[in-house]
Amino acid sequence: MNKVTNFILIALIAILFTSLVFYAANLFFNQDRNSCWESYPEKMDLNGNYVQPEEANICNMAYLNSQDKLNEYRLILIGIVALIVIGTMIFLSFGIFQQGLFYGSILSSIIANIAYFNSKSIIGFILAVLILAEIGLLISKKYKNN
Repeated sequence: MNKVTNFILIALIAILFTSLVFYAANLFFNQDRNSCWESYPEKMDLNGNYVQPEEANICNMAYLNSQDKLNEYRLILIGIVALIVIGTMIFLSFGIFQQGLFYGSILSSIIANIAYFNSKSIIGFILAVLILAEIGLLISKKYKNN
């Protein structure tokens, strides 16, 4: 096959892998709809202005905290999947399919770190460092063999 076809196949595998990993993360760590504003409707004050009750703000803060926790779990799951895939690449040959998985793992790790940056996950940071170390090991092994 020519280089253009190889590039297209690698890109397709990488994109499919990335989308599957994110789909799995959202499937396992599903987020609920924020119903705080419906549970505690606005009230009118003495001046005729609408104000949110304090209960709605407390409910919303709890919802946002739970979403941050879900994002942390998603980041960890995506990092573990990328870590496993890149780790197995160290022991396998580096064909077109493996290259697609490799680039997909890198892509999903980068996107997850950007998307879930506010989760401030220490475990997510450690996974990102381990992924970087595995990538370095894999690249050095590949160039050492060539």
